[in-house]
Amino acid sequence: MPASLAPSHRLAANWIRAEAPQGAAPILRAAFDLPCAPRRAVAHVVAPGWHEMFVNGRRIGAAALSPVPMVFDRHVPQLEIDVSGLLREGRNAVAFVLGNGWFNMFRSDCWGFDHATWIDAPKLLCEIVADGRTALRSDESWRWATGPLVESSLRGGETYDARAELPGFAEPTLDDAAWRHAVRCVPSGGSPRRATAAPSRPGAPIEAVSRKALCGAEKGAVVWDFGGSLAGWGELEVVGEAGAKVEIEYAEKLLPDGDLDRRNIDSLVNGNRFQRDEYILAGRPEGETWHARFTYHGFRWARTRVVEGAATVRALRAIPVRPGFDEIGAARCSDPIFGRLLELTRTSYLDNFAGGFPTDCPHREKNGWTGDAQLALETGLWTFAGDENYRNQLRMMADAQRPEGVVPCILPTASFGYLWGTGPAWDAYLFEGPWQLFLFRGEDATARELYPAMRRHLGYARSMVARGLVDYGLGDWCRPHGAPDTPVRLTSSAYVLHMARVFAFFARRFGRAADARRAEALAAALRGNLRAEFRRPDGSWAEGSPTALGCALHFGLCDPGPETDATVRRLVETVRARRHRCDFGILGAKWVPRALAAHGHVDDAWRLFTQTEPPGYGHWVKTGATALHEDFHDEGSLDHIMFGDLAAWSFEYLGGLRLAPERAGFSSLELRPLFPAGLGSYAARHRSPKGDIEVSWRREREGIRYTATVPRGVRATLALPGRRPVRFTGGTRSVSLPRK
Repeated sequence: MPASLAPSHRLAANWIRAEAPQGAAPILRAAFDLPCAPRRAVAHVVAPGWHEMFVNGRRIGAAALSPVPMVFDRHVPQLEIDVSGLLREGRNAVAFVLGNGWFNMFRSDCWGFDHATWIDAPKLLCEIVADGRTALRSDESWRWATGPLVESSLRGGETYDARAELPGFAEPTLDDAAWRHAVRCVPSGGSPRRATAAPSRPGAPIEAVSRKALCGAEKGAVVWDFGGSLAGWGELEVVGEAGAKVEIEYAEKLLPDGDLDRRNIDSLVNGNRFQRDEYILAGRPEGETWHARFTYHGFRWARTRVVEGAATVRALRAIPVRPGFDEIGAARCSDPIFGRLLELTRTSYLDNFAGGFPTDCPHREKNGWTGDAQLALETGLWTFAGDENYRNQLRMMADAQRPEGVVPCILPTASFGYLWGTGPAWDAYLFEGPWQLFLFRGEDATARELYPAMRRHLGYARSMVARGLVDYGLGDWCRPHGAPDTPVRLTSSAYVLHMARVFAFFARRFGRAADARRAEALAAALRGNLRAEFRRPDGSWAEGSPTALGCALHFGLCDPGPETDATVRRLVETVRARRHRCDFGILGAKWVPRALAAHGHVDDAWRLFTQTEPPGYGHWVKTGATALHEDFHDEGSLDHIMFGDLAAWSFEYLGGLRLAPERAGFSSLELRPLFPAGLGSYAARHRSPKGDIEVSWRREREGIRYTATVPRGVRATLALPGRRPVRFTGGTRSVSLPRK
């Protein structure tokens, strides 16, 4: 393990737990004395499930869903929490509310998390060091109580009984003699690793845009509309008698009668509890306010029902749960359709990072599908500073790797994803993550750390070559009904080719010449075999689908010159013949627009994005989408990120911000903007390692005016169509293109 990942403090404490009922979130506490108020105090905490910490009655931090998970039988996150200024002379107390999170997925699901090798009741390892001396260690002297959180379930939701609240549970003055002693328990299985990924944080409350009372069998139920897709929970305001129970359920669609429709998202969860929170009132006459803590939901609509006793729901607000890292980039344009698509992409990205790592959807699964992550990776790095969270998930990938090199398609995973769903387009995340972090941030430490895992996986992929190519894994997933298929043998082999090229680059960089030669030989053999099997004399590839043609151009399978020109011509003809419909799945969605723009046909790529007839991105906008969908026929999730490369495409082609290894980390800039005929203006900003970059252009009466601002000391080359390159260093430069 790199020194930077090793915990700074080796814990001598004991693992402890409560003997609480299954699914509950117990409270563990300890009181202790200090001879004086310490100048510096640090709590070293390992509690694999989501948890909250309290010191002397005060909750520490504002993070939600902390810590970000790992593969718990390999590593568990160790937090170092500064509690300086919170401890005092004399009596002190520390308390933890221990949720289940990903660690104790006790409810059955089709992904097998209820049978994970690490699964166990919430547990804790804690040591507080004050001025260099141990002030407190977890052991059997700690006390526990069940508390009000009766159930804490990631997909099922929470049940909270306000009658069981324990006022002052974290105060040193509390008499906890009736609490039971903690139980020393078996360690979690994984070794502690310093937590570097930023946990999530709650956002500002969102008021409902409307509320509707239901009739019939659901009399007394109210459906609340929050105006758009989000990930988070509902904050309830209610008044009523003690013991009354209010149920909150969440969905992203409605039935014709206005009730919730969850058929598109609950099909993979076993049992009847899904996205449901329950609150049992304490009976306070002034009313009560509550929201969940150790789960989150994906929804636009929520339904409240009083299912027991007498109570009145006064209000329901939505609290979004957002990633805990900064936004460092954004793009905007004058076109209402593409501008809205940029907003939908941002929403889907945020909603699918609610748990601290990239997922496929915030409701049905919440799973970290690696294909979704790698396809939207560039969009993420242009717009958010989620580097450590990506690294954490990539480390999960290495931890979950089997000895022969196979990696799963979801992270974390208990057992799912090694036999189905995996494949080169998903496995490529192990290579694409370090590669894009190198291009964007100029750092190769991630590649160095993951080099053994990459080498092992490339060896596995090499072993899967049969008849010169590879033929396993998912292909162009979620293509529209009736869209042409593209052979997996083509798409998977192309991704192994890409992996081999990336690995060879890093092998050369790290002085591993023998590894580089083997990878380069694999890449050359695959390219030759792909050309032999799929290239056609007229420039077409395979059966001529847009995805096949885009694949050949994106991965450089065509020789430069007439051969490339012929394939570009076939792609343009095919896209136009299909009237710029999106007849491709998630792989083609990345390759086709990029290939068109890179080879002089940005207008055709633009028409793909702004197409309002199905299947098409613009059709989502036309029909009122509030996030990117899982598919173009709107049958699955309505909040997915795997079609989200469009934002990155806009930075790189509309903004002209092209990345390359020789300019890694924005050490220099090459600006090659493109100007679709249907677009009046575009602007983008990005906070690079060298400083802020801003680009913009606008059509004016005289032509197009392009402006770029680059960080001080950074050399930039501006290449505009029909003009000699303009070179400048730092500052702002504007250039006009006359109207043709």
